[in-house]
Order: sequence, then structure tokens, then C-alpha cells
Amino acid sequence: MKKKVGDKISMVTSGWSFDHINKKFDKHILRSVPFYEEFHRISLKLSEFFIGEKTSILDIGCSTGTLLNDFSSKYPKKNYKIEFIGIDPVSSMIRAAKKKNKDKRVKFITKSLLDTNFKNFDFITSVLTIQFIHPSKRQNAYKKIYHSLKKGGAFLVFEKIRAENSKFEDINAGIYFDFKRSNGFSEEEINQKTLSLRGKMECFTPSENVAFLKKAGFSKVSNVFKWFCFEGNLCIK
Repeated sequence: MKKKVGDKISMVTSGWSFDHINKKFDKHILRSVPFYEEFHRISLKLSEFFIGEKTSILDIGCSTGTLLNDFSSKYPKKNYKIEFIGIDPVSSMIRAAKKKNKDKRVKFITKSLLDTNFKNFDFITSVLTIQFIHPSKRQNAYKKIYHSLKKGGAFLVFEKIRAENSKFEDINAGIYFDFKRSNGFSEEEINQKTLSLRGKMECFTPSENVAFLKKAGFSKVSNVFKWFCFEGNLCIK
């Protein structure tokens, strides 16, 4: 039975999928995630410390290509020789990304991170993507990212997180749901979205995420964003 989760998006309970929401994704994510546009602004600003005249950027889970579109605008062809690559396992998202982005330097690939073998990127971004990789494959995902970077390159990752204890988790969840209510989501939509993500999204605590990153090889990890149940980490190889 399908239930509404907001923005005229309907999902089967415990069956969240991005296949059916590409046309509504941009609107839905802005209403659903606090500071989502700030994640992009931070990505653009931090890229300045790792991007040269000839370089490469990878966006993991690029969805409709908004961030790569922003990158290509920030680094125009006349001044930079940059390769931009976006990957996403959802074909409808990639189609939407290709339609949105007209810069020929930007390439979009329908592929999961776990199925790639990239090398020599200067800057890799992942905005709310790793949390959808099964926990049993999470460590391997971080290792792939580490080995996809040049020495001195950086990985910027934004994720939804769990609090370190149940009391803070209750507080964070309450504040997040208040945010959704303030953006017009009904109680039913909030509850159905939560149910639809069961078994699809697994969040870890900040300390667990850092442990994953360090085990993958990143010795330099710094928190660059924190808002209750969302955080961003910059990791340098």
C-alpha cells in the first residue's frame, strides 16, 4: 500500500526508492533537509583549497546534478581544465542531471560507488549518500573513496547521523521533525517517510563515522558542519 511522504511523492512502506522522485527531488530535498544548500556552498568554498588549473572532481550520489552544475559555473572552461564526474545508481536521476547540465566537461555515469574503480581525483564530494550504503559494505565504500584520491586530495562527506546516546537522539529527532513541520509536512507524511526508510538508510554516530574514515586510511579528518542530526567531515589523504 502506497503512502504519501510529501511533495506528492508516494512510497510503499519500508520501500523507499529514488527511482520515482527525480522530477520532485530538488523541491523535496530542500524542504526535507535543513541547510542542504549550505552543504553545497561549503563544498564550493572548500574545493578552492584542492583545485588547480588542471584537476578532477567526483560527486558521489550526484542525484539531479545540482552540485556539479555549481562546480562547473565556479570553475569556467576558459580558466580551468577540470574534469567533473557525477555517479548515481538511479538512471532517472542521471537523465535529469544530463538534462540540467549543459557543460560538456561534466560527465554523468549511472553506477554505484561500489562498482567503480576511480583513481587520481583531487576532490570528492558525497552529500547524504553514504548513509544509503548497507552497513556491511560501508567500510569498503570508504576504502574505495580513499584509493580514488590523489595524495593530498580531499573527500568531503555530509551525512545524517545518530546521536551518541538515546537522550540526545530523542532531542535531535524532535528538532528535526519540528523542522519538517515548519516546512509544511503533515504528521502522516513525516511518519510514512520514516517508515519507508527502514532497511534503506542506516545512520551511525559521529565517532563511528570517524572510525570508518580512519580505518579506510584517512588520518586527517575534521568536522566542518554540525546541525543536530546532520554533520559534514573533511578528510584529507
